Amino acid sequence: MFEQDFILREIEQMVAAILKFVFGKDIGYSSSLSIDNLNKKEKSDELLRMIDNGKIYEAIEVLYNCTGKNKDDLLIGFNFFSYLCGKSEDFYEKYNLCFEDMEQEMKTFFERYGLNEEMFNLIFMKM
Repeated sequence: MFEQDFILREIEQMVAAILKFVFGKDIGYSSSLSIDNLNKKEKSDELLRMIDNGKIYEAIEVLYNCTGKNKDDLLIGFNFFSYLCGKSEDFYEKYNLCFEDMEQEMKTFFERYGLNEEMFNLIFMKM
């Protein structure tokens, strides 16, 4: 369990590093604030509320349906998965979530932006 929590924190830090490097955005605050389009920002905040309410799989489906291939949509995805990975082990247990399933959802989402499995593994330090 401790190892899984450590991995979640590592992913959160890697997402923050990518946002800083690619977009010049510091997520010391909600990265929803760095989304330029007001409607997209509201959608991002709505997705985070869905996570807080335990509607994780519904939120993932909404994420796929509301995003395209532009900068704000990529930021929504980074924000979403960073927030989800920042949740505690207790949260994962409470909603019967499996980290491996969430990891696969991240891979699937980021493949839409050209981030293939090898790049994902490199970014998230997996061998």
